Amino acid sequence: MATERVLWGFQTVGALLLLGGLAHAQFVPAPNPPYPFPFSLGSSPVAVVVGNFRAATPSNSPSPLPASTPDLAVANQVQGTVTLILSNGPILSTGAGGYTQGASFQVGKYPSSMAVADFNKDGYPDLVVTNQGDHTITVLLSDPNGWANPPKNIRLGPFTGGVSPDFVVAGDFDGDNKLDLAITNRDTNNVTVLKGDGNGGFTAFPGSPFAVGASPSCIAAADFNGDGNLDLAVSNELDNTVTVLLGDGTGGFKKAIASPFGVGFNPSYIIAADFNGDGIQDLAIANLNSNNVTLLLGTGTGGFKPAAASPFSVGTNPFAMTVGDFNGDSVPDLAVANYGSNNVTVLLGNGTGGFKSGPGSPFAVGTSPRSLALGDFNMDGVTDLVVANSGSGDVSMLLNTFTMTPVMVSAASYSPTAPVAPGSVVSIFGTGLSSLPALAAPIASPLQLPTCLNWIGVAMNDASGVKNIPLPLFYVSSTQIDAQIPQNVATGAATFTVSTSTAPNCVATPPSTSQTSASQKGTVTVATVAPGLFSANGNGKGVASGQFVANLGIGTAVPIASCPATGPCTANPLNVSSGTSILVLYGTGIRNRVNLSDVTVVIGAQTLPAFYAGSSPDAPGADQVNVVLPKSLSGANTVFVTVSIAGTVSNQVTVLIQ
Repeated sequence: MATERVLWGFQTVGALLLLGGLAHAQFVPAPNPPYPFPFSLGSSPVAVVVGNFRAATPSNSPSPLPASTPDLAVANQVQGTVTLILSNGPILSTGAGGYTQGASFQVGKYPSSMAVADFNKDGYPDLVVTNQGDHTITVLLSDPNGWANPPKNIRLGPFTGGVSPDFVVAGDFDGDNKLDLAITNRDTNNVTVLKGDGNGGFTAFPGSPFAVGASPSCIAAADFNGDGNLDLAVSNELDNTVTVLLGDGTGGFKKAIASPFGVGFNPSYIIAADFNGDGIQDLAIANLNSNNVTLLLGTGTGGFKPAAASPFSVGTNPFAMTVGDFNGDSVPDLAVANYGSNNVTVLLGNGTGGFKSGPGSPFAVGTSPRSLALGDFNMDGVTDLVVANSGSGDVSMLLNTFTMTPVMVSAASYSPTAPVAPGSVVSIFGTGLSSLPALAAPIASPLQLPTCLNWIGVAMNDASGVKNIPLPLFYVSSTQIDAQIPQNVATGAATFTVSTSTAPNCVATPPSTSQTSASQKGTVTVATVAPGLFSANGNGKGVASGQFVANLGIGTAVPIASCPATGPCTANPLNVSSGTSILVLYGTGIRNRVNLSDVTVVIGAQTLPAFYAGSSPDAPGADQVNVVLPKSLSGANTVFVTVSIAGTVSNQVTVLIQ
């Protein structure tokens, strides 16, 4: 069993789980002082990205400053430069911390967009910049000495057939674990795809460039047809369409059936995410001259159809977007930079493909905003925004004042409506749960979990009247606690309290620290079973977490998904032609089932009996369900999977069956 994936994967979910009705999103300008925003650059900033750009701070090594105090990189169109805005750590009462201007680097003429990633695999974040004015991209590589490497300029036209490169996205398009690039070319109506060599160099893939629509403005990369290969979606500004290019896994692309897809007037930006919770990637498109956002729902085969309520009104001339969790309902939300009305619209998703404007939206920023990015800039555990304003020559910072009553959910499904079960693993989401840095319980063999972690404890009062039942803890942070429900907790309505603890056996780093967080209380329903399936990406959706044996008795167990060091996990194709292959699904809330015959697994259109459903070895709270996959599933492609126990159904995950 992949113990680490099951036990520790859910600990770093990242953003707060969005749980409807219990939270709000409200953005306010960062106060100046102490924050130096708006941060004046005076040189037409047109793109901003977030990363850890400080010198001698590799992304795979401990940082001298907390990882949640991100830096900024800003592309300045008129000067042809990229400027770093560096964090000095969180704002402290002593006046320490904040942001200062760092180095500037000369790039090409009229830079328009940037991508941040580790392109030479040295553990340090690098930058790629598109330069519209001289038809090049610039590669900026960082190293232990900071940004000492000279910029590399790679010409796109005429060598690679691209003129006026406007937008760049990074992804592994040929499966060699090296990042490649896809670039929209405004004046040649095509997309250049460059193969990365893993050292910061790039060359054109065979067949590149690939034709799209008129004046391609933006590009997104995701798997739109469930074959495990990255595909591309391109917004075409002058013919009001989106072109979808399906990847073949070798760096080649072809148009999807029915592509292009119609959208609003002059689409300027495109984002891929699962907006309706079906495990399939959808598309959101900002339409510059119809002042709205079109939502196209994916079919899972590379096709798209408009959401029922699409399009959604925003401000004047929406130019750029970003997607994140702003209000806590486990649904992606959108922040839209409106170039013509000098503000940012926040659209809160409802989980079914609908949006509504967030409280207080839109939020004023500088003049002519062109780009925006996400980050936790004040270390309060919630997602804030930075906006590059080309007209006023500055960068705005909007702080999210999100607050939330603590909520306990299954650590596998993250369903806000499902109960939890005795013996299961749960996640508690909130704000201000801990005043100390995040800490995970040490991994021991056999694993023994503390009931006090970083001087925080969680106690439950169950439905039978038993009070102050301590919960074993996996992980504690300011916004998330992962714990196990004790097996002896009674079913029914329960309450829980997160509070400071002075237990003598408390696990804390360093031991002398103390908590200043206040006690918080929440409610939860406990049921005998509450089946939840872990997903490989740790969000309760998409490809399942588990193992696969192609032939019972002689096969070797392989993971259902591949999870690179950076980027999302992707599905591995499963060959079920033997008729005796075994699928092992990892979950929680399953072990208390009464009869094995009560447990069924729905895979695609087939309902199958489980031959094992219970606890997993050496993993507190983790369960597994084993099922034989019949040969008749061959060729099913990406299919949904659920587990049902006497009528109680788990969350939906997916597997890829070849």
